[in-house]
Amino acid sequence: MLKQSIKRWRDTSPLMEPVCRVLRKVVPLPQSVWQHLAFTGIADFTVAGRRVKMRHFGAEIENSLFWAGYGHDWEATTLLAWVRLAGEAQVVFDVGANTGLFALAACAANPAARVHAFEPMPAIAARLRQNVALNASPVTVHQLAVSDSDGSAQIRAMEAAHEYSASFEQMDWMNAENVTLVEVKVARLDGVIAATGDRPDLIKLDVERHEPQALRGLWAGLGEGPPPTMVIEVLDDEVAARVRDEIEGRGYSAFVIHEGQSITRGTIHAEPGTMNWLLIPEGATGFGAQLIAQGTMSHAELIAGRS
Repeated sequence: MLKQSIKRWRDTSPLMEPVCRVLRKVVPLPQSVWQHLAFTGIADFTVAGRRVKMRHFGAEIENSLFWAGYGHDWEATTLLAWVRLAGEAQVVFDVGANTGLFALAACAANPAARVHAFEPMPAIAARLRQNVALNASPVTVHQLAVSDSDGSAQIRAMEAAHEYSASFEQMDWMNAENVTLVEVKVARLDGVIAATGDRPDLIKLDVERHEPQALRGLWAGLGEGPPPTMVIEVLDDEVAARVRDEIEGRGYSAFVIHEGQSITRGTIHAEPGTMNWLLIPEGATGFGAQLIAQGTMSHAELIAGRS
């Protein structure tokens, strides 16, 4: 009981944020310590030389960004690659945006880019809008799920303070008792492209095993131009096979992202400890062309090459 009371005070006390800011400034704390120093307030960090802020409710992602910084702990290699790609993009789609980290990072990397963030869950979309407003970022928020159809559907989500997962597909966590059904708006990306006039050249796609359906709803909206570069989550063999089918013949080179280690060319598959893949189209320029030419890039190279 005492331990729970101390944790509750830590997570909610207005004193925790200023204390943590002083600690962060004066002494480098190891992860084993700072992972227990969550707070309610503002987590700030630097992306491409610009300060980004996110509302911190005590969750792991914001805490990691506050203490370790962007590209140093949580999905570090993915985030470093993302900021390089976003710096060269004109239109960015963050699909499965959650509270907006990838969308906000894209804006910091390239203030001229047109950024769209897609998040279906009402409570999480509200936090996403708060973060967009907090940074005065020109992000267009779409409160909808992305699929291969238009309309509405029930999505399964976990009711927990810091649980951001929701999916149309079967997930392991759905065996828990606190899973609920939420009615959400659903749309195809080709319809969004037609409505906004913004054709993406960079997409982050993280929709909890629903990635193949999201891709099917995209292709018709791209027209004759090159396909977009993508960061895509692959959680299991079934999703891997269906994603491979979707991109077959579209001129993509696939790269597996080993967080904290490297990005390496390969054939899309499910790999323990790895979730994110990078899809680079033929004819890519800039960072994408460099990656295709090298076939691999270490995490250290990404750090050395960031602005």
